[in-house]
Amino acid sequence: MKIFYYQTTPTIGGRNSASFNSLFNLLALPTLILLTSTLFSIAGCGPSSNGKTVSINSTEKTSLGKDQRIAIIGGGVAGLSAAYRLNQKGYTNVVVFEKSNRVGGKVSTFFYDGLAYETGAIVVSPHFTDFIKLAREVGIEIKGYPGEFSYFENGDHMSHKQFLNSEFSQWEILTSMVSTYFYSLRHPEIARNGFKDIPEELTLPMNAFLLENPSLVPLARLLEPGFVTFGYGYYNQIPAIYYLKEMHSTVLSMFAEGPETGAYFYFPEGYSTLMQRLASYSDVKTATPVTKVSRNDKGIIKVTTNNETTEFDKLIIATPLDTAVSYLDTSNEEKELFEMIHYYNYYTLVFRASGLPKETISLATNTKPDFVDNLMMFGNPYKDNDVYIAYMQVSVGTSDDKVLHNFIKGVENLGGKVEKSLKLSQWSYFPHVSSSAMKSGYFEKLGSLQGKRNTYYVGSVLGHEFVPTTAAYSINLIDREF
Repeated sequence: MKIFYYQTTPTIGGRNSASFNSLFNLLALPTLILLTSTLFSIAGCGPSSNGKTVSINSTEKTSLGKDQRIAIIGGGVAGLSAAYRLNQKGYTNVVVFEKSNRVGGKVSTFFYDGLAYETGAIVVSPHFTDFIKLAREVGIEIKGYPGEFSYFENGDHMSHKQFLNSEFSQWEILTSMVSTYFYSLRHPEIARNGFKDIPEELTLPMNAFLLENPSLVPLARLLEPGFVTFGYGYYNQIPAIYYLKEMHSTVLSMFAEGPETGAYFYFPEGYSTLMQRLASYSDVKTATPVTKVSRNDKGIIKVTTNNETTEFDKLIIATPLDTAVSYLDTSNEEKELFEMIHYYNYYTLVFRASGLPKETISLATNTKPDFVDNLMMFGNPYKDNDVYIAYMQVSVGTSDDKVLHNFIKGVENLGGKVEKSLKLSQWSYFPHVSSSAMKSGYFEKLGSLQGKRNTYYVGSVLGHEFVPTTAAYSINLIDREF
């Protein structure tokens, strides 16, 4: 789950003058600090975009004891977070089934020459304090991310400052940040974890939404290349609420940390190490695909793996919901909802190269809808070697050989050469629903199924395709239902 915040705090900091910093601190920061408690009060929660859990759609907790048999299908972020929280609450009979030979799902670290390269999630924003606390609870080292970024657009290599100055003034950026914050005051559902009770205007495609809210345009346009680069679709396709949640998070980070800090965190031992550490607290069975789940009228759930069937009292689905159709005895309502989920076909490549700058560069031109199958970003995380990571959104049905060819061609177009391909990864990324589905109450319908037939649903389609928000949704559900 990639985090695109590299275009937020570091970007503003990269072009600040002393006068802009003074204006920022004089006008914006005191106002937002004063209003922060008001926003959270209206939202009925702590700062939920901060990763804190929120009680929504509460139902009566299960009456079974702490020794009830609980099956979790899926050993990614959602499943491991749920299992870890159940362990904290004293549940003793929890089993996680994971079909892969590793845990973590879209958190995937590739190790090369003793260094960690993230082919999935990269960094964590500092305002996700609960998630950072969770990482520290299980003994994972966290450091500030030292990324340096620039841009290629229309053939020009631009610094942060040049990129921003190409479209908006500093004053326009500042006022758009403040406008975004005030808009969140009026719509507290933006800050809440999940997608319950989203007003109709937030279900509009982002471009249509911005036509009605022009004061948000500067910040939205500056973040747009980052959204696309890291797999979150296009403004003419995706409901505005998905982007507004991240714009809100961006503003909180900027004002909490100051425009010059850019204090994002990463895991030197690898993001996957955090997932492995979470898994160590539970009974996780890797390389164990679930082939069938049946639920009877008496509340007994039978889970079949490797021709072995085990009975459970509760079931938590933590795989992508559309894939659950292949093993779960889905009701018509479940099947209809699961099949409404869409993804983007997304690839990353770790490679050795010569002739490329030792920095991270966004190819802003290639983030337009007409440039699918083109290199969108590459970066050299450690700066003292020749190993890079590159990112690309790919047309469905494209072969891995063709994807690799397009990566190599993209590097050559920049004057570089791929010396060796190390790791090509494909992801069905960013599960989301359409504007029409969201408008018709998709998440309310899905939420109404929680607990029925002793079955619960977690995952990034419910919590949003970010590690901290996906984890927060799982923890929230466990606290609410168990």
